[in-house]
Amino acid sequence: MTIPDIDDPLAALLRIEATERIRDAVADLPRTMRTIVFLRYYEDRALSEIALTIEMCEQHVERIHDAAIRKMREALLN
Repeated sequence: MTIPDIDDPLAALLRIEATERIRDAVADLPRTMRTIVFLRYYEDRALSEIALTIEMCEQHVERIHDAAIRKMREALLN
């Protein structure tokens, strides 16, 4: 998605709405999922680094991450 031009109020409104829906989807995740999503996408950390930070094996972090993405996708499609 490109950043809407300020001359295009509809595009700006759609971007704001999408951002709010994503924020709500993240907020609705259980704490561990929310933490992993935050570290991965807001702090741009690798899953291996997240695993060390939260003291979990990398495979488990990857499974939780994948489940969080599925859960968010489902929430955003509804």
